[in-house]
Amino acid sequence: FRLPIQGVAGGDGAHALYSLVSRLNHACCPTAAISWEPSEDSEDALGGRCVVRATRDVEPGEALCLSYGPPELSGWTMGKRRAYLLRQNGFVCQCPRCIEESEKR
Repeated sequence: FRLPIQGVAGGDGAHALYSLVSRLNHACCPTAAISWEPSEDSEDALGGRCVVRATRDVEPGEALCLSYGPPELSGWTMGKRRAYLLRQNGFVCQCPRCIEESEKR
């Protein structure tokens, strides 16, 4: 994940791998988003934690999913979303939104 942390590598952010967060799947209509919360007691700009928060009410048993694309991905057509995800992440999206849109074709 790319984290917008000021004061690191020219102020444009850092990359990190979080073992639990990395298990979250992609969806074109995500149910969650990640953010970086710096540690209040850390002198290091990298001190802090990655936080996952639901972006809407989630039903019991419903998966938490993130968007693997840029914020504007949700406004793209299914074809453009799938092409981006294939090129950048190596998979053809089969999230509920893409399946529903492909069945309408």
